[in-house]
Amino acid sequence: MVQIPLEVVNLRPSRDVVVLDFSYKFGSTMVNAKLRLPAILSKFLQPISVSSEEFFPQWRSLSGPPLKLQEVIRGVKPLSLLEMSNLFNSYRLMVSPRLDPNPNNFVASTTFHSESTQAMLCLVRMITLPLSR
Repeated sequence: MVQIPLEVVNLRPSRDVVVLDFSYKFGSTMVNAKLRLPAILSKFLQPISVSSEEFFPQWRSLSGPPLKLQEVIRGVKPLSLLEMSNLFNSYRLMVSPRLDPNPNNFVASTTFHSESTQAMLCLVRMITLPLSR
């Protein structure tokens, strides 16, 4: 086994996708591979619709990290609920409008699929706070 040190430096913000192009020899076969970085997790997500009767009991059953994370984000440009919904949909999370009793909040759900696990239900609850002036 040969280890090759690899360092990728991002010199400036960019929307370009980095492609790591490498090759190696496996036995007598030469293997060429292209790996797009970063590896995007949403590739393994399948949007799923859930009802409030399914969402909230599961949500309440999550006890805390690492299964349930809560974070307040400050100092970023606010997005409208429509913009947030479109962003979540682009990451393959199904937004369920009006599932949360508060009209300023929304929930989303998806399932994560991997080779080594069964499909895992992933839940998101976006709680918006009023803008402080």
